[in-house]
Amino acid sequence: MSNTEMLSVETIKRDPIKDESGNEIGTFIDFMIDIHRNGIPYVIISLKDRDGYVGVPWEIFNKGDGHYFIPDIEISKLKDAPGFPEDDWPDMKNREFAKSVYEHFECTLYW
Repeated sequence: MSNTEMLSVETIKRDPIKDESGNEIGTFIDFMIDIHRNGIPYVIISLKDRDGYVGVPWEIFNKGDGHYFIPDIEISKLKDAPGFPEDDWPDMKNREFAKSVYEHFECTLYW
């Protein structure tokens, strides 16, 4: 039997996002859940050095040794990621934003 670790979204939302050096670079804001495919295709995060929010594929994150997550990409890629103002979210039912996120991070589209 595999050793599976389960965490609630509320727990993860309280965990910081850190770079490889352990510096906190952002926080999780929301998790986009595809209810037809039973998965989390991407998350919405806030970066300390960028205004607004950014979409990032969930698959690029690794859990750190403690209560934090590390993106498995160059941090500069996060800074250039598709984003939007905090008070003007894109229509998440439209896959265009998700497509732009996956293309930016060079991830295979999940659908």
